[in-house]
Amino acid sequence: MSVVDPPSFTEVCYVVHDVERAAREWARNAGAGPFYLIEPHDRARLYRGQPCRDPHRVALGSLGTTVIEFIEPLDDTPSIWREILDVKGETVHHVFPDIRLMPPGEYDRRFAAHRAAGLEVVLTGEVEGIGRHAFFDALASMGCFIELLDVGERLWQFTLAQYREHQRFDGQRPLRDMSELLAARVCP
Repeated sequence: MSVVDPPSFTEVCYVVHDVERAAREWARNAGAGPFYLIEPHDRARLYRGQPCRDPHRVALGSLGTTVIEFIEPLDDTPSIWREILDVKGETVHHVFPDIRLMPPGEYDRRFAAHRAAGLEVVLTGEVEGIGRHAFFDALASMGCFIELLDVGERLWQFTLAQYREHQRFDGQRPLRDMSELLAARVCP
């Protein structure tokens, strides 16, 4: 049976104290994975209007067409991650609905639509090798933030590759280094 790539994905992210533990539990209990570990290098980030540096680890995996992300802050610096973890504990941090390859201008249209809906911009920046991103405050209405990433070809191919690996995932080696996916040349 061949796997047909879906037209879009949805991401649900949890902020946690230990991304490796969370990924193993989700793999064992829900069949999610494999999870790829990374420490992002973001540039020019603004958190609530102020420059920020908020080191963190990420584990990304799939459960069907849902991208499951875990984020672990690596220090006590005030951050969008700590804002939830320190108040609510380990819980849903943000969602990113309708992840798909974006044509030129789509990021700006979505950004403007969130602002027009009255959502405050909490974090903006650029993820090295990926592109622009933003988080919007939907805590009062949804209980979490909304993420927006400028999904170009590289990020879209990574998302598809992660989904395809999930389709083959047998529960073995639930944690993997991001370099494995990149070395397989599934991502440009």
